[in-house]
Amino acid sequence: MKVARAARDGQEALARTLVSSWQSTEDSVDLLLARERYRRLRDLLASGRMKVRVVPRDDQNVFVHGKAGVIEHADGRVYAFVGSVNDSATAFRHAYEILWGDDDARSAEWVREEFEHFWMQGVDLPDAVIKHVAAMANRIEYRSIEEARGADGGVPVDAVLAERPIYKGGQILQSWQKRFVQTCVDDWRLHGKARYLLADDVGLGKTLSMAAGALVLSLLDDKPVLILAPATLIWQWQDELEDKLGVPAAVWSTQKKCWLDAERRPLTQRGDATLVAKCPWRIGFVSTGLIINGDEEAERGALAKKTFGVVILDEAHKARSSRGQSGCEAARPNNLLSCFVASGLPRVPASKPPKYC
Repeated sequence: MKVARAARDGQEALARTLVSSWQSTEDSVDLLLARERYRRLRDLLASGRMKVRVVPRDDQNVFVHGKAGVIEHADGRVYAFVGSVNDSATAFRHAYEILWGDDDARSAEWVREEFEHFWMQGVDLPDAVIKHVAAMANRIEYRSIEEARGADGGVPVDAVLAERPIYKGGQILQSWQKRFVQTCVDDWRLHGKARYLLADDVGLGKTLSMAAGALVLSLLDDKPVLILAPATLIWQWQDELEDKLGVPAAVWSTQKKCWLDAERRPLTQRGDATLVAKCPWRIGFVSTGLIINGDEEAERGALAKKTFGVVILDEAHKARSSRGQSGCEAARPNNLLSCFVASGLPRVPASKPPKYC
């Protein structure tokens, strides 16, 4: 019924449902052992020699469980069969399998009629599912991030995101989100850095775009990742990273002067402001309010002296310059813009363009 509802909503919804159902039962070891089978299936689907349609089970359709087929020989002979034999060791030991076959043309015609009935009710297998098959076929296990990096120091974007919770849950990055992530990686490979202002409209998934970009870019070197966001949005960011990308991140507590995990438990000792520059995890969140109103001798100063591999500035319009009340004075950046620019960051995905006077 779930597939039937998804099929009515279109190919994208069907793809999400099928991939989600598939991945919920996948095991990493089993996938690695079955890689050659995935490659053969991918080749058949990509070449057009095999076509698959999905028959949704709803009030009008029964659950299609039986197996049947017709084999046509070059000389015109036909062979129809019904049933199947599970070729696993467990099946041979414990299961009763049956396969019926007949070379009578009338039997083949009957099987064809039954097949065509369900074939016409089916919908084509979405391209996203075929791409998932290809991803599983090309699966490679690495012992370390360093080993996974290519000769140019890069990593394949699809490989990084393939097993994240968002994909296992049937959700897929939108085309503009994938393009943003790939563009960041391409620029890093070409120029050694990537700087972007992400100004998509509300509801288009800027947070997920930047989070995915930061995840992939963070694998290109060993430097830490800093995400600056308003205090009211930090935990929302943290949940997004954890729930959709499966990436743990620490949050700096301005009040307790320590790093906290997702359950808001201390990861470092309390009361030491200098620890803001020593996040125990690869990704850390700091409130933009701390940068705007903080002390140069405390957290803000400590962060400005540290080098990061990736920095994301959420609500970037708050990093601005002022020309005074008359508008004629020399532009003076506020603390957030000063700290952000002075850090000399190699990569800066950001959301919402800053407002200029």
